[in-house]
Amino acid sequence: MPKIIIVASGKGGVGKSTIALNLSVLLARSFRTGLIDADIYGPSLSFMLGTETKITMTERETLVPVEKFGLKYVSVGAMVEPGAPILWRGPMLSKILRTFLTNTEWGELDYLVIDTPPGTGDVHITLCGDFDVDGAVLVTTAQKVSIQDVSRACEMFRKLKILVLGVIENMSCSHLDKDEQYIIGNAENTKEFSRAFSVPVLGRVPFLRQISYSCDNSIPAVLDAEIATIYKPILDELLLRLNEKV
Repeated sequence: MPKIIIVASGKGGVGKSTIALNLSVLLARSFRTGLIDADIYGPSLSFMLGTETKITMTERETLVPVEKFGLKYVSVGAMVEPGAPILWRGPMLSKILRTFLTNTEWGELDYLVIDTPPGTGDVHITLCGDFDVDGAVLVTTAQKVSIQDVSRACEMFRKLKILVLGVIENMSCSHLDKDEQYIIGNAENTKEFSRAFSVPVLGRVPFLRQISYSCDNSIPAVLDAEIATIYKPILDELLLRLNEKV
């Protein structure tokens, strides 16, 4: 069984899917990695990966994941036409999640990363209640309003008895100089959250034009060697925390 890692945020628009994708692409360089786009109503990974390939089904009625950059992934975005609304009620949402996890031809995986929707709700409850999730990674910006919502997400995982591996601060300053002024929020807000919940800060990703360009042009940012050096220490710290659990 692969180790299952949930990527979550309390608030939308903090770059959670960008973080999930880039960590997964990096992870796939060394490990057999799968990625699930569990943001059912707002899937974005197909666009961000730059593929129009659709998920197919075998004669056994199992799903065949799409492969790109050494990564296997499934997304509702790879099942419907671009821009088509997803008009599914809760039971259908839970059904497709279970299909993604248990009725997909993943093959042998070391890690399965799940990009979840913002907030706290059915997706998280289904995943954490029905499957052996090894840990959750939280993504936030340094704004107080974002910290407030990621605090709710952290509390949710604790109630669901899921280990919070750490928090990643996204879109902070314009580069990694520690003296650089923050563009969004204040570093102290993230530090205060970390202290209050005893959750380590796995790292921070600056607000860079290259990352924004990569998202708009369907290219994972970590394919750029300079950007990869930002994400690699974060991934290493995440895996260290995950392996300490064993």
